[in-house]
Amino acid sequence: MADQIQAQPTEIWLAHMPECFGYGLMVLDTSEDGARRKLKAAYLPMAKQYRFATSFDRAMEYFGGGVQQVELGKVYNDNFNY
Repeated sequence: MADQIQAQPTEIWLAHMPECFGYGLMVLDTSEDGARRKLKAAYLPMAKQYRFATSFDRAMEYFGGGVQQVELGKVYNDNFNY
């Protein structure tokens, strides 16, 4: 088993919602859709807890969120806005 080579992801996607609830949310996944779904799954319970009554899409726009592909070895700054 130790000599088996694990497949490395070919793509890494970052879904982020900076400053959301004062902290910001980020998730990495191997697909764009997967990253967005996981961010939404994290956002919705927090929105209920903080009584932030807006949809995920409106919150993404309000907080300047997005989904983008990440390149390994590249330097990013300012919440992955470069």
